[in-house]
Amino acid sequence: MTQLPATSARPYYLPPCPDLPGWLDELDNDPSALFEYLSALKTTRLGVYFEALLRFFWLWHSETEVLAYNKQVMHNNQTLGAFDFLLQQDVGCENPFIHVECAVKFYLGTGDKQWHHWIGPGANDRLDIKLERLLQHQLPLSRHPAVADMEILPGVRAQEFNQAYLLRGYFFSHVNNKARPEYSNPLLPNSIWRYCRELSDVINVKHYNYAILSRKQWLSPTVIQAGQISASLQDIQIAVEVNLRAVFVSVYVKDDFKSVELQRLCVVPDHWPATAIPPRSM
Repeated sequence: MTQLPATSARPYYLPPCPDLPGWLDELDNDPSALFEYLSALKTTRLGVYFEALLRFFWLWHSETEVLAYNKQVMHNNQTLGAFDFLLQQDVGCENPFIHVECAVKFYLGTGDKQWHHWIGPGANDRLDIKLERLLQHQLPLSRHPAVADMEILPGVRAQEFNQAYLLRGYFFSHVNNKARPEYSNPLLPNSIWRYCRELSDVINVKHYNYAILSRKQWLSPTVIQAGQISASLQDIQIAVEVNLRAVFVSVYVKDDFKSVELQRLCVVPDHWPATAIPPRSM
């Protein structure tokens, strides 16, 4: 998302780092340090995985210190909320103290640009509900009367932290409706969703190939290794019908070495956004 309304918080951008490309190349060649770090995770939740990737990056970045993450805030034996990340970033900032709220989300458009028309693939989440919580509860936490004077560091109170948000994911438009959510980033890739019954209109297009993505592959464009066999229409239909949930598919074109994703496709059961299969009589 770009600048959101009704908040002084800003989108968080990674600090300048000329060594970053070289470090990423090293990780590509030997990801053992990253794999070891991620092996400590005790859940498969994608949001937790995303936050772990951020922590790994910030631990490497010499100009950024993670002061706290997932820090619970208590008052009178009640939980008021939690800070996702409290950072001290000593480059490119007038105020080095930043409170960052993070989320990785995926929403399918069912109408126009209004937030309430954007629904999660599991049909248990909506963009308007997520952003309302972000704007009204999560980001203002450091300004709460019971929290503002809390010392995060000696002499540094919670209210001195600037607020920022780091939101990642995909917005999927239906092929017959190209609307995007209000305040969404116009540079986001053009991702689409389809009902399972509509797949035959998409799959089997000449020169296009398809890969069913694992959950961890949802986060970013996927590089398909040479030799991978393209998923068929039947493969994708079976994946949706067996799991009774959305399936993410990478649409790509093959080359001699590796193939880069052209488009992201989300395929949902024909009864979506209902959460159960309708009776046959319906």
